[in-house]
Amino acid sequence: MSSGTVALKVAAVVLAISSALHNADHFRRGTDSVSTELLWAGYAGMGWTIVTVVLILIGHRWAPVVAVSAGLALAVGFAAAHWLPTWSVFSDSFVEGGASVVSQAASLAEIVGALGVAAAGVYALRTERAPLPDH
Repeated sequence: MSSGTVALKVAAVVLAISSALHNADHFRRGTDSVSTELLWAGYAGMGWTIVTVVLILIGHRWAPVVAVSAGLALAVGFAAAHWLPTWSVFSDSFVEGGASVVSQAASLAEIVGALGVAAAGVYALRTERAPLPDH
């Protein structure tokens, strides 16, 4: 297994664990602690995370590309929801106070996990030097 593949698989496991922690924290706080819109956006993010992790772990040829695109999008979404002042129904702002240290740590862990998957995807693409898969 190449170093890019190993890095991608390790990053996928880290993302899966950090995602589980973050989602467990949301369930601990209660699903009614966020808006219905953010709850459903979170479910979509969870689904996207699962698909990304599975593609990476099975070694799908599109895994590095999916890792980069999903990792960046997920990190931006998590950061926008939790680390900006309230801006819409998609906000669960931690910067305005009230979030526990556990919630903050779980959120940051998932952001770091998503960025790690994106970085590992870039690394895998660069080290493999393979052309992008055909349609």
